[in-house]
Amino acid sequence: MWLVAVSLLALLYSGTAAAFECAGVTLPSTLVICSDPELMRLGDERQEAINEARGRIGEEAWPALWENQKAWVRSYATACGVPPDRPVSFPVSGSIRACFKQAAIARIAYLRAYGVSAGAAPVPPPRDAGRGRIGPSFDCSKAGYPLALLICADADLSRLDLRFGQAYWALFQQLGPEGQPQLKQEDLAFFDQVQAQCQVPRSGPLTAEAWRSRDCVRDAYEKMREAWIARLTGPAREEATRSPEKHLALQQELQELGFVPPGPIDGVYGHDTRAAILAWQQAHGRPVTGLLGDPDALALEREVASRAPVSLEPRRPDERGRETTAPPTTSRPELHASGTAFAINTRGEFLTNYHVVEACASVRLRIGGARRDGSVIANDERNDLAVVRALPSSAPILRFREGKSIRPADPIVVLGFPYAGLLASTPQVTTGAISALAGLHDDTRYLQLTAPVQPGNSGGPLLDLSGNVVGIVSARINALAVAEKTGTLPENINFAIKSGIIRSFLEANQIEYETAQSSGKLEPADVGELAAKSVAFLECYK
Repeated sequence: MWLVAVSLLALLYSGTAAAFECAGVTLPSTLVICSDPELMRLGDERQEAINEARGRIGEEAWPALWENQKAWVRSYATACGVPPDRPVSFPVSGSIRACFKQAAIARIAYLRAYGVSAGAAPVPPPRDAGRGRIGPSFDCSKAGYPLALLICADADLSRLDLRFGQAYWALFQQLGPEGQPQLKQEDLAFFDQVQAQCQVPRSGPLTAEAWRSRDCVRDAYEKMREAWIARLTGPAREEATRSPEKHLALQQELQELGFVPPGPIDGVYGHDTRAAILAWQQAHGRPVTGLLGDPDALALEREVASRAPVSLEPRRPDERGRETTAPPTTSRPELHASGTAFAINTRGEFLTNYHVVEACASVRLRIGGARRDGSVIANDERNDLAVVRALPSSAPILRFREGKSIRPADPIVVLGFPYAGLLASTPQVTTGAISALAGLHDDTRYLQLTAPVQPGNSGGPLLDLSGNVVGIVSARINALAVAEKTGTLPENINFAIKSGIIRSFLEANQIEYETAQSSGKLEPADVGELAAKSVAFLECYK
C-alpha cells in the first residue's frame, strides 16, 4: 500500500516533478487529492515549492528538507482522518477536503519560506493560473521582514496591497501638504497594529505560523482601505477605486507619452507619477489636480490610442518589379471578454460582476443599440461586484427589492447576453425559481437558482415577479467537474450574489440606488420586456 507513496517520493527526490500524477494510484491520501481539482492544483503548487526550495538551499542542505518532507507526507493525511491502512469512503467529506487543503496551504508556505530569512533571497511567489499576477506595490526582491514576505508569497494579498496603495496615495494627494504628515503616521500605526493583531513577527523568515495569519492580514488591509476610501471625493475617489489593471495601464500610458521617467510600472502614484500627472494636465489645459479622475483617464487613453503604433507590411515587388508597401495598419484594442450590466441610477452607473471587468484596459457598454465608453469606478473582488460609469443615458433603472425577503421556490427572471456573437443581440430572458438561500458550502452571500445561465450572463440582474432586483448572476456550477466526481451531470444549478451584499457594497462606495416594495406580480414575459431596457451588453478590451 505504501508503493505509490514511495514512488512519488522517489520522483520528488530525483529532481523536479511536473503535474500531480493520478494514474494507477492506490494510497488513500493520494486518492483524496485526485478526487478534487483544487487539491490537485495545490499538489502541483507544493511540488513547485519543493523544487524551488531545493534550488534555493543547494544539494548539500537538500537531504534535511527531504527527510522533513517524507515525515510530513506520512503524517498529515492521518491527522486529517485518512490513515494509510484504511480505505477512504467516497464521496470524500467536506471536512476531510478542507483539512487537506489547509495542510497543503500551510506546507506550501513552509516550503516557500524554507531557507529564506530577512535580507535573503525573496520567497518565490506562487503561480496563479487563473489570472496574471498583480501587485504588490513594492519590490519583492527587497522584502526584508515577514509581513512583506507574506504579501509577496500570496497572490491575493499582493493584489490587495496594490489596491491599498491606490487608496493611500489618492488620499495623500487629496490632503495636500498640511494633511500628509498625519496620514504617514496613520500608515505607520496601521502596520504596527496589523503585525500585533495578526501575530506576524517583525523579523525573521516567513514561517508556517505567520502564513496562517494571512486572513487576518487581508481583513485588516481591506478595513483600512475602506476607511481611507470613505474619506475620498471626486477624482481622488475615482482614481482609488478603479481596477488595478487599469491603474497600472494609466501609469504605463503616462510613461509612453514621456511624462513618467523610465523604470518599472508599479502602480505607486508617488512623487514621480504625481509630477507626471500634473505635467500632463498642464500640457493639455486640464484642471491641475495631480489626480487621474475618470475624465482625465478617458482623455489619456484616447491620446495614447491616437498615437497607436503603425506597422508596415514587408516591401514586395509589384508586377513590374517595383517595390511597394502595403497600407499601414494601426493596432487596435482587442476584445477580451463580454458580459452583462444593468442600470442602477440616473447618473449612468451600471452594476456588473468584478470578474467581467477584472482584466479590462477599457470597457464599452451597448445600451439599446447605442455604444458608450465606460470606466470602472468601484469594485469588490471578494464579492465579485463592480460598477461601471458611462455618460448618462435614457435607460430606466432597476430597483432593489425592499421588505420581505425572497424564499425558496419563489419564481425569478434572469436577463443577459450569453454566447455573444452567436445568439440574438438583444437580452436573453430565462426563468426559473430560487432553490436555496445559500451557495456552495453554505456560502450565505449567494442564492441558488434554477434559471439557465451561460457564459455572458455574468453581471445580469436576477429579478422577482415585481421586476425588482434580488441578486446579480455571478456563477454556474462546473458540470464536468461534478460529473467526474459523482458520475452524474448536474442541471440548473446556478448562483447569484444576494441584493443585501450588493446594497452594502454600493453604500460603502457612496453609489446611489433605489428600492421598491414587491407588492404586485407581473407575468415573467412582462418582467423581461420591461427590464430589457435597463440591461447593457458590456465589452471588455485589453
